Amino acid sequence: MKTFLKFIAIFLCIKLLFFVGGAFNTKVSEKPAIERFVNEFVINNPQINYPVKVDNISTLRGRELITKAGVYYVVEDMQMNVARESFTIPYESVGGMVKEQAQPAICKQFSEGREKLFKGYSEVGLIQRIVDVNEKLVAEVVFHISDC
Repeated sequence: MKTFLKFIAIFLCIKLLFFVGGAFNTKVSEKPAIERFVNEFVINNPQINYPVKVDNISTLRGRELITKAGVYYVVEDMQMNVARESFTIPYESVGGMVKEQAQPAICKQFSEGREKLFKGYSEVGLIQRIVDVNEKLVAEVVFHISDC
């Protein structure tokens, strides 16, 4: 009887180790659902062919997903078809102007439709990295729901 109980105890311990180990490995190797969603529908969307002309001045060259301090950000690689030296305002002030003008629309997106699209998507921030025609950095503008 003691041998049978030892056998069951050892069997249960081994099974528990495989269960806990398997659960741990699954959590480590599997990306969070929000990361998979953003990669599939925003970053690697086959319906979007880069570069995409945004307006007469700007072109979206690509997107990537990064994590900063545990927060996901979609980074948009934007290029302006003018040299920053030809701006009528100092190029250093472009980021502030973009943020000021785009903030209301971005905040509206954060608060309205994004949560309906995928739970948690409204928590994903946006970073626009803007370069000029000569690949010189003009601005890096960060939008996050905490700014709204």
